[in-house]
Amino acid sequence: MTSRVLTTFWRVSPGFKRPSRALSSITSIFETIPREELVTKFKSRLRDRPFLPGSTGGGFPEFLAEPRDSFPHGVRVHNRNQSSLAELTEKCMEYMEENIAHSPAILFRDLPAKTTEDFITIAKTSQMNRSYIGGTGYRTLLDEESGVATGTDDPPELTAEPHNEMSYIPNFPAKVFFFMLNEAADGCGGETPLVKNTELISKLDPDVLRKFEEKTDPICAIYA
Repeated sequence: MTSRVLTTFWRVSPGFKRPSRALSSITSIFETIPREELVTKFKSRLRDRPFLPGSTGGGFPEFLAEPRDSFPHGVRVHNRNQSSLAELTEKCMEYMEENIAHSPAILFRDLPAKTTEDFITIAKTSQMNRSYIGGTGYRTLLDEESGVATGTDDPPELTAEPHNEMSYIPNFPAKVFFFMLNEAADGCGGETPLVKNTELISKLDPDVLRKFEEKTDPICAIYA
């Protein structure tokens, strides 16, 4: 079975600053998920993967790396008070804002969300400016008000390599949300790899990085 992923975006002004606070336990409804529970049973092959640029070159990793202790930071949501999805979403947004500076990728599990309409509720409750204007991917907009769309309408055999979402526009998204509507069976794809840009930049050839930094074209600078 092919997975189906929905997505929406948050935009903020270019001067937005994220809070720099340590991991917080703002309520008792969040329980940290051990790294072992985030490791998938199936290893996703990268080397020689069809339609993945560079996968046939030397030095390409054979498999997708496993999650680390804090990347992504997974939490299980306990709904002891039988709160509504909107109420739980508000708590999740508070948790995210308090922790995102130290945990740039957060996975929320066990929310009572199973349908497209549920994800639309989550997106609307966030009350942020959402838009895919300027995006170049093939996606189907499912709800205009919330900005919820399919993750991609590309054929399932294609692989989208890691990228900075809409980094080519001046006011790019501050946050990207994904919602797994249909989970794929092991070996059928659907993975969403995460990359820390700071670590990626540290691995680039300094001469190549310097050439990007010297560019006056903002598009070149952003892609760097």
